[in-house]
Amino acid sequence: MAGTCFCGCGRPIEGIRARANNGVAQQMSQHLAVMRGALERDDAGGRTAETRTMVDEGTALLAELTRYLHGELGRDDLDGKAAKQWLRKGAKLADTLAKSGSGPAWEPDDSRTAYLAQAGRRATGVVVDVQRDGMGNERVADLAMTVTVKSDDGTTMDLTRSLSIAVVKAPRVGDRVEIAYHADDPNRFVYRPRLGL
Repeated sequence: MAGTCFCGCGRPIEGIRARANNGVAQQMSQHLAVMRGALERDDAGGRTAETRTMVDEGTALLAELTRYLHGELGRDDLDGKAAKQWLRKGAKLADTLAKSGSGPAWEPDDSRTAYLAQAGRRATGVVVDVQRDGMGNERVADLAMTVTVKSDDGTTMDLTRSLSIAVVKAPRVGDRVEIAYHADDPNRFVYRPRLGL
């Protein structure tokens, strides 16, 4: 069973070793996106130098992995150990950067989307709908939230996602928010109160 290359070229990836390296490359590219986002927004705190070094090293390793996956390098030419070591350090740094950005905390606190705080596209918006989306309890609400956002190019769109969130932090219709969303799937987003209103 073959997957396709992480880079989006559509190339089929066959074989256990190639699929494993494709997974490593996918994770590396996600961690690099978080690090680059932190650097672009000058939001790496006291870890700017470390982040720059990790971006340089990770970019070189990812290029090597891409060449391997595209058939330009053989298995013996690949430094798999260095990629795994970078990935271990990169995962910790990316997680720290995603959680330590300036301003209010991003919601929801979900490990699957936390990276969007640094790597996602930013937009401002208004919460236009909040509906119950599950059972929840007295402490945690299961909600479907819809936000109308205006992107930098002036276009507007409605984004909707399901989330579980503490009742005291639940969004309300009319709240002005900042959104960080996935470029290819805008309904994957995190949000926080908009500052400077």
